[in-house]
Amino acid sequence: MALALRVVRGGCRTVGDCAWIRKAFLDEMVRQEHVVVPSSSLVPQRDSSLLFTNAGMVQFKDVFLGAEPVAPRVATSQLCLRAGGKHNDLDNVGPSPRHHTLFEMLGNFSFGDYFKAEAIWLAWEVLTRVFKLDPARLSVTVQEGDSTTADLWTDVCNVPMERIRFVDDNFWTMGNGPGPCGTCTEIYWDLGPHVTEEDRFLEIWNLVFMAEYQTELGKYEELPRCCVDTGMGLERLASVLQGVPSNFHIDNMTSLIKAIEELAVRISGTSSGPLTERNDSFTALKVIADHCRAITCLIGDGVTPSNNGRGYVLRRIIRRAQRFGARLGAHVPFLHELVPHAVTSLCGARPELLQEDRMTRVQTCLKAEEENSIESLQRGTTLLEHHFARGSRYVDGETAFRLYSSHGFPIDLTSLIASDHGASVDVQRFNTLLEEEREKSRATWSSASSIPDDVRLWGIKPTTVDIDSVSGPSIVSAVSKAGFVAIDPCPFYAEGGGQVGDIGHLSLLDGKQVRVLDTTIPYSGGVALCIDPADLADVSVIGTSVVPVVDRRHRQDVSRHHTATHLLHSALRSVLGSSVTQAGSLVGAQSLRFDFVCNARLTPDKVRAVEGHVNQRIASEGDVIIDEMTYADALQQGALTAFGERFTDDDIVRVVLAGGESFELCCGTHAKTLGELYPFKILSQSSVAAGVRRITAVCGRPAIDKGVEAFDELSALRQTLGDNASSSSSVGDAVAGLLSRSKAMERDNLALKTRLVLAVADRRAVNGIDYIVSCAADVDLAPPDLKQICKRLSQASVVAIVTATSLTVAVPRQLSSSINARDIVLQLASGAGGGSPSFASASLTAPVDAERLWVALATTRTLSNSGQNATGT
Repeated sequence: MALALRVVRGGCRTVGDCAWIRKAFLDEMVRQEHVVVPSSSLVPQRDSSLLFTNAGMVQFKDVFLGAEPVAPRVATSQLCLRAGGKHNDLDNVGPSPRHHTLFEMLGNFSFGDYFKAEAIWLAWEVLTRVFKLDPARLSVTVQEGDSTTADLWTDVCNVPMERIRFVDDNFWTMGNGPGPCGTCTEIYWDLGPHVTEEDRFLEIWNLVFMAEYQTELGKYEELPRCCVDTGMGLERLASVLQGVPSNFHIDNMTSLIKAIEELAVRISGTSSGPLTERNDSFTALKVIADHCRAITCLIGDGVTPSNNGRGYVLRRIIRRAQRFGARLGAHVPFLHELVPHAVTSLCGARPELLQEDRMTRVQTCLKAEEENSIESLQRGTTLLEHHFARGSRYVDGETAFRLYSSHGFPIDLTSLIASDHGASVDVQRFNTLLEEEREKSRATWSSASSIPDDVRLWGIKPTTVDIDSVSGPSIVSAVSKAGFVAIDPCPFYAEGGGQVGDIGHLSLLDGKQVRVLDTTIPYSGGVALCIDPADLADVSVIGTSVVPVVDRRHRQDVSRHHTATHLLHSALRSVLGSSVTQAGSLVGAQSLRFDFVCNARLTPDKVRAVEGHVNQRIASEGDVIIDEMTYADALQQGALTAFGERFTDDDIVRVVLAGGESFELCCGTHAKTLGELYPFKILSQSSVAAGVRRITAVCGRPAIDKGVEAFDELSALRQTLGDNASSSSSVGDAVAGLLSRSKAMERDNLALKTRLVLAVADRRAVNGIDYIVSCAADVDLAPPDLKQICKRLSQASVVAIVTATSLTVAVPRQLSSSINARDIVLQLASGAGGGSPSFASASLTAPVDAERLWVALATTRTLSNSGQNATGT
């Protein structure tokens, strides 16, 4: 393939390039007295109402609700993802020249400072003076009836009324859930008369005037202050300034597309020739380029592929990219090789991904998911191809859902393949089935991290004090009837970074104790104590004194498990290699859970080595050292950072040094010395996603408790085994011996049942095929027995076994294309039952005799084609 794209001035450093545009915008905002705030993670913090950061304002949601801002005017260049929820552009990527899943949004914000007039003036200044766009080619839209905004465009910027259009949907909301909202005005660029009317006017900037809050019930309330939230897509602006026909022709995309093209040629060994805008291969390149950037940043921000929530969206993006890769001849894992090119294409938007360990972590996770999904994709694709080969032009919702649930096949890929065959998919029915499946887990997704609207609006930032520094009572600052309390000062540590929050109680003046069930962060700088609403719902306690009491035992156990988590991370890197990186953790009082990305096999010997490594460090009884330094110094000294964290080089960060080799950024609580952690024991290890493993472990008191429990269970088991567990043999040997004898008895029992089935069977040979029909109502056959017997006998024979309550049919695989076990079962069981062409079964409500079985077999292709009835031999 020879891709004829215009590469603008090569590299991200020249006037008009993406990096220059970002810098020019932020420099102008600084000149206009704005404070530049770094881009936040794609995973919203402490906000269950959003899957992803889909706009620049997401990280300031608490500020819009009343929390104190870092400055009254701020500006950002925020990476955003729109591939789920209300703002979902996934299916538009490829066919559209403008849409992305991942894009960069330039924005300026005012929190109670300027409003409509200055926001409009500032946007016009940036476009016409900084970026030198022709004012005559700019037009705007305003909300229907918003004459104030229209007049400002005319009065402040001299925009004539004929270039101002009133529309009825210029009202911006964050998504489908609660959040700040307001009317907006959009700025469009005229691409020229040579472009079709539908595509001629390109939206480049949206100015939202945040003045209201949409509640969970859909009602609107006034925000504490009027705010401005603006967003301008960097890629769209770049396409205008660089004079190219689409976002995929700008400088940062052309280099990535070229790398994809070269990789596809190397993998497939073929070239599809010159590409055009509407060429299928170019569409595939656009999809892969966009999706690879999104995948890289999502994994970089700590998201791992799964079948739920954010992980499912990531999996959909990966598999969609693989599907388009197959169109270019890439049928093997290839996306992970593009990660360095994807990072380069971000032009400095994610500098931390340039760190070797982070890039390796992304590539390791992605490669594992690619390898895992290729088999699923091939299996699902084959099933669909067979479906369409039978002449069907419709995929029902049940089939689409079965592909999703059994084979991990995303619905958009089913739709994509169906479209290639001119077929349709019942997506509505699929969504209904999907919603039914997710209903059970929906409460878990929202309740654990959901904070009520009134708590988000508190805006209170208490003084946090150490547990040992509490010298007097605290004051109740706020109370929510939903079961949240704010106190000041506050010695309770809030949940964060995988560590659970403190528990304890509050002692009121009247002697009553209110249990603190958890501690959480409702917004930046805030701390909310979770209580039983029945314990305290009287707002009259606001302003009164309480004595906060933190459960010290709980805090100590959590702190020890947190320090042990750091040692475990270090031990894994020491035993398995430096490619091991953290993918998540849950640090509690009773145990710790550590998820990590690893490209090495975790054998039992290596698990023991990791455990031994941790206990060796604990045995040193060294101090756990906590310090503060700049982020740049921490990185230079080799500190590990968690994915999703965002810092500038000058930010002051907290670091924890434990065991002489574990050195990480961390703001949690920790043990004072390593000796407190003894003993450390790994309880289990498992796979939670492709390339991601999970270790569950305990240390300190909970580990001792686990050891006592295990010893008691072992003693009870030895007593139960009696003579089988002699003093000279271990309990394990005794159990293994019993299991071996039990399995031998099961084999003998199955062999006996097989002989009984054959003893009452009618066995015939027809057209060279052996048939065994057995009416074994008097033989005690459980479903597992039937399956094993049929599996054994169907190696060379068609088998049908009828009991008093069931029917089972098995067909040799080489005959299943002409003799369908499922069809036979459905015919005899009145449509009940199920299975595959080679094996099927059903429960019977009415008896089936041998004659009916032979008639059913006679209707199969082999017997009916023979033109004769079955006869005995």
